[in-house]
Amino acid sequence: IKQGVTLIAGGGFHGKSTILNALAVGVFDKAPGDGRQFVLTAPDAITLRAEDGRAVRSVDISAFVNSLPKVSGLDPTLFSTDCA
Repeated sequence: IKQGVTLIAGGGFHGKSTILNALAVGVFDKAPGDGRQFVLTAPDAITLRAEDGRAVRSVDISAFVNSLPKVSGLDPTLFSTDCA
């Protein structure tokens, strides 16, 4: 993963939380022989999570997501959700 801000997006049960949990484990110190000998973490890395149930209204996410499934009826230039 390149240094900087990375957006992880997807539908329900697509593995977003699983990948975030795996990445978060890499932030913490490793015990010798625990299987993560080749995992490298920037010394200033942090884990950050938004509150559950947070809503967003009329946000332009087109820089990150250029299209959404047509059946969703959602527009990435004017995105709203109650579950951000």
